[in-house]
Amino acid sequence: MGAATASGKTDDGTTLIDGVIDPQRIDDLTRLLAGLGWQHSLEFPDEDNNILEERHH
Repeated sequence: MGAATASGKTDDGTTLIDGVIDPQRIDDLTRLLAGLGWQHSLEFPDEDNNILEERHH
C-alpha cells in the first residue's frame, strides 16, 4: 500500500504520520483508518509541497 517514513506528536497529542502511498490505494487507506475508528485527514502535495487536495474523515 505504501510506507510510513516518519511520525511524531503535536502539542495537542495528535499523531502525525508521513509517508508515500500509491494513489490507487488512497481509498483503501481511508477505509483502514476509519475501520480502526481513527479520525484522520490526508493531504496530497505536489513536488513543491503545495497542497493539491485535502480529505478529512
